[in-house]
Amino acid sequence: YEVQKVDQEEYQEFLEYLDDDEKELLNSEYNFYEVTVENVGGLVMPLIFELEFDNGEREIRRIPSEIWKMSRPEITKVFVTETPLVGITLDPYLELADVDMSNNHWPPKPEPTRFELFKNYNAPFDENPMQRQKRNDEE
Repeated sequence: YEVQKVDQEEYQEFLEYLDDDEKELLNSEYNFYEVTVENVGGLVMPLIFELEFDNGEREIRRIPSEIWKMSRPEITKVFVTETPLVGITLDPYLELADVDMSNNHWPPKPEPTRFELFKNYNAPFDENPMQRQKRNDEE
């Protein structure tokens, strides 16, 4: 990812085409995050995002279902923040009808597969406190 001379020249050409307002916005202290969401099943639902900032704060941003009004299969939302983000989660409280939740995090979070969950569920001596108490009461 080293910056080369060609990159610097292209950036200077890019700056020449910007007007004053765009240059001011580019030099501002704001952070811009572009999130693209695809509506695979066609179900019209709102979007709920949890933004996690680098100072530890969290913020919920709700976008109404009217965002799908034009029947586009994909939309892009831009979040403008003063503080840098360390993570974005779509549907943090599992309120939406989402079948594939593996792509709801940025940066991506590894989740166990169904096989790994089944394997761990059947592991010996791997029980939760309620199961342990029930086994204790039966004995």
